[in-house]
Amino acid sequence: MNSNKTISSGRRLRAAVLAGCVLAGALAGTAQAQPGSPVGDWDTVVTGAQQGVAFLHFDSDFTLHGWEVVTKRLAPSSFSSTSLRGADGRGDSTPNTNTILFFIGYTPIAGVWNFTTSGKLVGNITAELGTNFVSGYSFNGVAHPGRNLVLNAVESPSPNNLDHRVRHLTFSGAPLGSVPLGVAPTPVDLSGIWLAQGNVTVFSTNGLSSSPQFFTESLTLKNLTGGDPTGLFTDLAASPFAAQSYVITGVGPGYTNFGLALQSTKKRLAFRLTEGELGSNSVLRAVEGPLNTNKFTATLGGTDSNLSSIRYRLQRTVTD
Repeated sequence: MNSNKTISSGRRLRAAVLAGCVLAGALAGTAQAQPGSPVGDWDTVVTGAQQGVAFLHFDSDFTLHGWEVVTKRLAPSSFSSTSLRGADGRGDSTPNTNTILFFIGYTPIAGVWNFTTSGKLVGNITAELGTNFVSGYSFNGVAHPGRNLVLNAVESPSPNNLDHRVRHLTFSGAPLGSVPLGVAPTPVDLSGIWLAQGNVTVFSTNGLSSSPQFFTESLTLKNLTGGDPTGLFTDLAASPFAAQSYVITGVGPGYTNFGLALQSTKKRLAFRLTEGELGSNSVLRAVEGPLNTNKFTATLGGTDSNLSSIRYRLQRTVTD
C-alpha cells in the first residue's frame, strides 16, 4: 500500500520492522517460573487513547511481540487548528507545527518486560511505523497466570521528547486457549459473509460536521487457520492467534474492500479496511466495537485516513 504523508506504515499491510531493545541490555537472562509471570499468549482489548484488539506473546527471555488493530473514536471537539486532517499515524507532532499525529490500522508490535525488585511487572511496547516514525509506550501491570493480564501503558519519548499531551493505554485480557472459570472461552468462528451498513460523518477543522453519508457493503471474513492466501499476514497465520484473525474481502458501492479483522474472546472485534483499489486513491478505515457471538452481530466505530467519523452495523448472513 502506498504511503500517506509521514505515516505510511499504518496503511501498509506488510509487517513493519520492529525493534524493542531499549531495556535489552539490562534484562539479560531467562525468566524464572514465578507467581505473576506473563509468559505465554494473551488475547487483549486496548482502551484509552486508542481502542482495539491486540494479541501479545510474552517469551521467557524477557521479550514480547504481537499484533494489533487499533483506531480512535473522534468527536467534534477533536478538531481545531492543531489537528492534522488526513493523519494516518501515531507519535510525535510534525516538526515546527502543532499538528498531532496518531496511528490507526494494523501493525506488529514488539518490546521487553521484566520484574522490579518489588515484583512489579514492567516493560515497554514499540511499534515502528516508518523510517522516522516510532510509537513507544512503557507499562506496568499485573499478570495472573491462567486468569487475566492488565498492562497500564504511558506514551514515552522515542527518544525525542514528546511535544503533545502524553497518551495512556490499557491492555486487558485473558490467556489464549485457557478456560479457567470461563475467563477465555474458545473463540467462535466468524468466517462467512457479513452485511455491513454504516455511515461516514465528515468534520471540518472548526468542529462542524456534515450530514451522515450512508453506505452498504458485503464483507467476507476467512480466518487464517488454513494459511494466509494473501501472503501479507504470514506471521499472524503461523501464530496461535490464527483462529481469531481474518482476511476481509468485499464490495462497497463503487469500490472494493480488503483488510484484516482481529477477534477478542472478550467479545470485541476490530477491523482495518482499505476502501478502493490499493494506491493513492484508497481510504483506510479502522473501526472496533462490541461483538455478539450469539446473534453474529457487531457495532463498530472509529475513523478513517480523512479523519471522518465511521460507524458500522454488521450481521453475518451466510456461514463459511
